[in-house]
Amino acid sequence: MAYKVLGGAELSTGWADNARVEVLTYAGGNNSTVIIEYTRGAKPKGTVRLRFEQVMSFEWTGSDYECLMPDSDDFEFGLIEVFDSQKLRTLAEKARLPGVVLTDSKVEYQGRVVLHHYRLGFDDHGTYDLVCGRPVEITHLYRET
Repeated sequence: MAYKVLGGAELSTGWADNARVEVLTYAGGNNSTVIIEYTRGAKPKGTVRLRFEQVMSFEWTGSDYECLMPDSDDFEFGLIEVFDSQKLRTLAEKARLPGVVLTDSKVEYQGRVVLHHYRLGFDDHGTYDLVCGRPVEITHLYRET
């Protein structure tokens, strides 16, 4: 179990309002987009939009049930990228895609990372887990100056 905190205080969810979540699906199946937008309650205040492309797995777990999540110790009130997670291991082992391997806690194809597991945790709201094929796109819609 290992993870990296992304964005620091700029992406903190401490005291944040509940998130607004939009799921976009497209013809042809496995090519969904998930957009999560929230307003930070702690300083620096601001509104953040996270856009996840090529989403293969999307899950929300209520805050009272986070003990049910795999790798539940990998948690912050903010955005993290989880490495060597159960979700990544399962996808690497069962996807049966030629050349896709789990190496050094990352799912790779021909030497480049092809799957990312992100987790966004909120206090008194819940946790979002997403596995996607592209790095997250972070947009600051408003920042307190």
